[in-house]
Amino acid sequence: METIVLASLNFPDRWGLDFEVVRSTVGKSAVIFRIGGMRFVLVLEGLGTKIEVALAMQQLTGRLFYRFIAKDNVAMAVNDAAICGAKPLVYLDYAAVGNSSWFDDVERARDLGQGFLEACREAYVALLGGESPALPPMIFPHTIDLAGAVLGVIDNDLRWIKGDVQPETTSSSYQAMGASARTVFLRSALWLKGCRAATSPRSATA
Repeated sequence: METIVLASLNFPDRWGLDFEVVRSTVGKSAVIFRIGGMRFVLVLEGLGTKIEVALAMQQLTGRLFYRFIAKDNVAMAVNDAAICGAKPLVYLDYAAVGNSSWFDDVERARDLGQGFLEACREAYVALLGGESPALPPMIFPHTIDLAGAVLGVIDNDLRWIKGDVQPETTSSSYQAMGASARTVFLRSALWLKGCRAATSPRSATA
């Protein structure tokens, strides 16, 4: 795959824009490139299995947690851009669902959108749109797969100094942990909930 990527780097020369990619960033989730005298960073990040946290926590508490995972989806891309020395400018989201009816739940869809909005506000990023495909053969009807891309600009004359506001966003909860730690926590929590239900006065008298 790396050979294919490297073979494509000269394709944009056709436009005569003085385009150049920082080769050490090729193949990474954050890629730095230059057009004329301006440098940019393009970041693509996916939420992955962290969506399981929102689903499990909803089972445990009956509350919606899509706002939190939407914020983390933005945060991962924004933070990658920030550590490259860039000011993130725009964000595009990708929200693939198992069935388009996922968005018919107005409260759930609003919770997700509110998370995107809050994170973009914190990071001074414009949310310009995105893609929301329905992929029933690949994704379960009740779930969603999230990803997002950030474009940032690296100001050649700007350096971070003490007192500057750096546009990073914090993790909203433990859904940003590794898969193994999340799995242990969620299985333990669900097991504990089952134990409590089995030993409750109501279940004992049933």
